[in-house]
Amino acid sequence: MWTSVENILDKRKIKKGRKPDPIQNFYEKRDRAFDLLLAARKSKNRKIIAEANDHFIIALVTAFEVYMADLLSELIAKNKLEPSEVNIQIRDFRFKDVASMVKNRITLGELYCNVINFDNFKDLSQLLNGLFGVTFFDYIKGNKFKYRTTRRSYVTIEFYRDFEARLKNIFEARHKIVHDISFRKTPTKPQLINMYGVMTQFVHAIEVMADKFRHIRDCEIIGRD
Repeated sequence: MWTSVENILDKRKIKKGRKPDPIQNFYEKRDRAFDLLLAARKSKNRKIIAEANDHFIIALVTAFEVYMADLLSELIAKNKLEPSEVNIQIRDFRFKDVASMVKNRITLGELYCNVINFDNFKDLSQLLNGLFGVTFFDYIKGNKFKYRTTRRSYVTIEFYRDFEARLKNIFEARHKIVHDISFRKTPTKPQLINMYGVMTQFVHAIEVMADKFRHIRDCEIIGRD
Protein backbone atom coordinates (compact mmCIF):
# COMPACT_ATOMS: atom_id res chain seq x y z
CA MET A 1 0.00 0.00 0.00
CA TRP A 2 1.40 3.40 -1.02
CA THR A 3 2.26 5.78 1.81
CA SER A 4 4.48 8.74 0.93
CA VAL A 5 7.85 9.84 -0.42
CA GLU A 6 8.69 11.07 3.09
CA ASN A 7 8.29 7.53 4.37
CA ILE A 8 10.71 6.25 1.72
CA LEU A 9 13.25 8.91 2.68
CA ASP A 10 12.92 7.97 6.36
CA LYS A 11 13.58 4.32 5.48
CA ARG A 12 16.59 5.36 3.40
CA LYS A 13 18.11 7.08 6.46
CA ILE A 14 17.39 4.12 8.72
CA LYS A 15 18.93 1.69 6.23
CA LYS A 16 22.30 3.43 6.60
CA GLY A 17 22.51 1.88 10.08
CA ARG A 18 22.31 -1.66 8.68
CA LYS A 19 24.86 -4.00 7.13
CA PRO A 20 24.96 -4.28 3.31
CA ASP A 21 24.14 -8.01 3.32
CA PRO A 22 20.40 -8.44 4.07
CA ILE A 23 20.74 -11.80 5.77
CA GLN A 24 23.30 -10.50 8.29
CA ASN A 25 20.71 -7.98 9.50
CA PHE A 26 18.16 -10.77 9.83
CA TYR A 27 20.56 -12.83 11.94
CA GLU A 28 21.44 -9.92 14.21
CA LYS A 29 17.86 -8.80 14.87
CA ARG A 30 16.75 -12.41 15.42
CA ASP A 31 19.59 -13.13 17.83
CA ARG A 32 19.18 -9.89 19.80
CA ALA A 33 15.52 -10.71 20.33
CA PHE A 34 16.41 -14.27 21.38
CA ASP A 35 19.07 -12.98 23.83
CA LEU A 36 16.42 -10.73 25.37
CA LEU A 37 14.15 -13.75 25.67
CA LEU A 38 16.83 -15.71 27.54
CA ALA A 39 17.60 -12.75 29.81
CA ALA A 40 13.91 -12.38 30.66
CA ARG A 41 13.68 -16.05 31.60
CA LYS A 42 16.55 -15.66 34.04
CA SER A 43 14.51 -13.03 35.86
CA LYS A 44 11.80 -15.64 36.55
CA ASN A 45 9.29 -12.78 36.47
CA ARG A 46 6.22 -14.09 34.61
CA LYS A 47 5.13 -10.67 33.35
CA ILE A 48 8.58 -9.87 31.97
CA ILE A 49 8.82 -13.31 30.37
CA ALA A 50 5.40 -12.91 28.73
CA GLU A 51 6.34 -9.51 27.30
CA ALA A 52 9.68 -10.86 26.04
CA ASN A 53 7.85 -13.76 24.38
CA ASP A 54 5.59 -11.34 22.52
CA HIS A 55 8.52 -9.10 21.61
CA PHE A 56 10.41 -12.08 20.17
CA ILE A 57 7.60 -12.92 17.74
CA ILE A 58 7.24 -9.30 16.64
CA ALA A 59 11.02 -8.95 16.21
CA LEU A 60 11.24 -12.21 14.24
CA VAL A 61 8.70 -11.02 11.68
CA THR A 62 10.28 -7.55 11.60
CA ALA A 63 13.68 -9.15 10.91
CA PHE A 64 12.16 -11.02 7.99
CA GLU A 65 10.33 -7.97 6.61
CA VAL A 66 13.51 -5.89 6.56
CA TYR A 67 15.50 -8.79 5.08
CA MET A 68 12.97 -9.24 2.28
CA ALA A 69 12.72 -5.52 1.51
CA ASP A 70 16.52 -5.15 1.38
CA LEU A 71 16.92 -8.26 -0.77
CA LEU A 72 14.28 -7.15 -3.27
CA SER A 73 15.73 -3.65 -3.39
CA GLU A 74 19.21 -5.10 -3.99
CA LEU A 75 18.05 -7.34 -6.84
CA ILE A 76 16.31 -4.48 -8.60
CA ALA A 77 19.17 -2.01 -8.02
CA LYS A 78 21.73 -4.43 -9.48
CA ASN A 79 19.50 -5.20 -12.49
CA LYS A 80 19.24 -8.82 -11.38
CA LEU A 81 15.47 -8.58 -11.38
CA GLU A 82 13.14 -6.81 -13.75
CA PRO A 83 10.55 -4.75 -11.84
CA SER A 84 7.88 -6.13 -14.18
CA GLU A 85 8.45 -9.55 -12.56
CA VAL A 86 7.10 -8.15 -9.29
CA ASN A 87 3.43 -7.77 -10.12
CA ILE A 88 1.88 -5.10 -7.88
CA GLN A 89 -0.64 -2.31 -8.21
CA ILE A 90 -0.06 1.14 -6.75
CA ARG A 91 -3.15 3.04 -5.68
CA ASP A 92 -3.65 6.60 -4.45
CA PHE A 93 -0.67 7.75 -6.49
CA ARG A 94 -0.55 11.49 -7.23
CA PHE A 95 1.44 13.53 -9.72
CA LYS A 96 3.14 15.47 -6.92
CA ASP A 97 4.40 12.10 -5.61
CA VAL A 98 6.07 11.45 -8.97
CA ALA A 99 7.65 14.91 -8.96
CA SER A 100 8.95 14.36 -5.43
CA MET A 101 10.36 10.95 -6.36
CA VAL A 102 12.27 12.45 -9.28
CA LYS A 103 13.59 15.27 -7.09
CA ASN A 104 14.76 12.85 -4.39
CA ARG A 105 16.00 10.22 -6.83
CA ILE A 106 13.80 7.48 -5.43
CA THR A 107 14.89 4.15 -6.89
CA LEU A 108 12.55 1.48 -8.24
CA GLY A 109 13.66 -0.80 -5.44
CA GLU A 110 12.75 1.79 -2.80
CA LEU A 111 9.38 2.35 -4.45
CA TYR A 112 8.50 -1.32 -4.66
CA CYS A 113 9.52 -2.01 -1.09
CA ASN A 114 7.37 0.88 0.10
CA VAL A 115 4.17 -0.54 -1.37
CA ILE A 116 4.61 -4.29 -0.80
CA ASN A 117 3.21 -5.63 2.46
CA PHE A 118 5.77 -8.20 3.60
CA ASP A 119 3.87 -9.18 6.76
CA ASN A 120 0.71 -10.23 4.89
CA PHE A 121 1.19 -13.95 4.32
CA LYS A 122 -1.13 -14.17 1.30
CA ASP A 123 0.53 -11.21 -0.46
CA LEU A 124 3.96 -12.57 0.43
CA SER A 125 3.16 -15.99 -1.06
CA GLN A 126 2.01 -14.38 -4.30
CA LEU A 127 5.16 -12.25 -4.41
CA LEU A 128 7.44 -15.27 -3.97
CA ASN A 129 5.54 -17.26 -6.60
CA GLY A 130 5.98 -14.46 -9.12
CA LEU A 131 9.55 -13.73 -8.12
CA PHE A 132 10.82 -17.28 -8.56
CA GLY A 133 8.39 -18.55 -11.19
CA VAL A 134 7.19 -21.51 -9.10
CA THR A 135 4.56 -22.20 -6.46
CA PHE A 136 7.11 -21.38 -3.78
CA PHE A 137 5.96 -23.43 -0.80
CA ASP A 138 5.11 -26.52 -2.85
CA TYR A 139 8.51 -26.28 -4.48
CA ILE A 140 10.63 -25.97 -1.34
CA LYS A 141 8.74 -28.78 0.42
CA GLY A 142 9.66 -31.08 -2.49
CA ASN A 143 13.37 -30.31 -2.39
CA LYS A 144 16.41 -30.37 -0.15
CA PHE A 145 18.67 -27.31 -0.09
CA LYS A 146 22.39 -26.98 0.53
CA TYR A 147 23.25 -23.62 2.02
CA ARG A 148 26.64 -22.13 2.92
CA THR A 149 26.52 -20.46 6.34
CA THR A 150 30.26 -19.63 6.51
CA ARG A 151 33.27 -20.05 4.23
CA ARG A 152 33.69 -23.71 5.24
CA SER A 153 30.34 -24.62 6.73
CA TYR A 154 27.18 -25.85 4.98
CA VAL A 155 23.77 -26.89 6.19
CA THR A 156 21.27 -29.12 4.44
CA ILE A 157 17.74 -27.80 4.78
CA GLU A 158 14.74 -30.11 4.74
CA PHE A 159 11.26 -28.80 5.46
CA TYR A 160 8.42 -30.09 7.60
CA ARG A 161 5.47 -31.18 5.53
CA ASP A 162 3.41 -28.61 7.41
CA PHE A 163 6.13 -25.96 7.06
CA GLU A 164 3.82 -23.46 5.35
CA ALA A 165 1.24 -23.78 8.15
CA ARG A 166 3.91 -23.31 10.82
CA LEU A 167 5.23 -20.21 9.07
CA LYS A 168 1.76 -18.78 8.59
CA ASN A 169 1.16 -19.26 12.32
CA ILE A 170 4.13 -16.98 13.11
CA PHE A 171 2.70 -14.17 10.97
CA GLU A 172 -0.76 -14.62 12.48
CA ALA A 173 0.65 -14.66 16.02
CA ARG A 174 2.50 -11.41 15.33
CA HIS A 175 -0.70 -9.81 13.98
CA LYS A 176 -2.65 -10.77 17.11
CA ILE A 177 0.05 -9.47 19.44
CA VAL A 178 0.29 -6.13 17.62
CA HIS A 179 -3.45 -5.57 17.35
CA ASP A 180 -4.77 -7.17 20.53
CA ILE A 181 -3.78 -7.84 24.14
CA SER A 182 -3.91 -11.06 26.13
CA PHE A 183 -2.48 -11.38 29.64
CA ARG A 184 -3.49 -15.02 30.02
CA LYS A 185 -1.92 -16.77 27.06
CA THR A 186 1.76 -16.71 26.11
CA PRO A 187 3.80 -19.01 23.81
CA THR A 188 5.86 -21.78 25.40
CA LYS A 189 9.64 -21.99 25.08
CA PRO A 190 9.45 -24.96 22.64
CA GLN A 191 6.98 -23.01 20.48
CA LEU A 192 9.32 -20.00 20.35
CA ILE A 193 12.34 -22.16 19.51
CA ASN A 194 10.31 -23.76 16.72
CA MET A 195 9.40 -20.30 15.38
CA TYR A 196 13.11 -19.37 15.48
CA GLY A 197 13.96 -22.41 13.37
CA VAL A 198 11.07 -22.13 10.94
CA MET A 199 11.69 -18.46 10.14
CA THR A 200 15.42 -19.08 9.72
CA GLN A 201 14.73 -21.96 7.34
CA PHE A 202 12.38 -19.72 5.39
CA VAL A 203 15.06 -17.07 4.94
CA HIS A 204 17.63 -19.69 3.93
CA ALA A 205 15.22 -21.08 1.33
CA ILE A 206 14.73 -17.61 -0.16
CA GLU A 207 18.52 -17.16 -0.20
CA VAL A 208 18.93 -20.40 -2.16
CA MET A 209 16.21 -19.44 -4.63
CA ALA A 210 17.59 -15.89 -4.99
CA ASP A 211 21.07 -17.25 -5.72
CA LYS A 212 20.04 -17.76 -9.34
CA PHE A 213 20.04 -13.95 -9.56
CA ARG A 214 23.03 -13.20 -7.31
CA HIS A 215 25.48 -16.17 -7.38
CA ILE A 216 27.07 -15.25 -4.05
CA ARG A 217 26.00 -17.95 -1.60
CA ASP A 218 27.25 -21.17 -3.20
CA CYS A 219 23.80 -22.66 -2.69
CA GLU A 220 22.19 -25.51 -4.53
CA ILE A 221 19.08 -27.64 -4.73
CA ILE A 222 20.25 -31.20 -4.13
CA GLY A 223 17.21 -33.33 -4.76
CA ARG A 224 13.57 -34.16 -4.39
CA ASP A 225 11.93 -36.60 -2.00
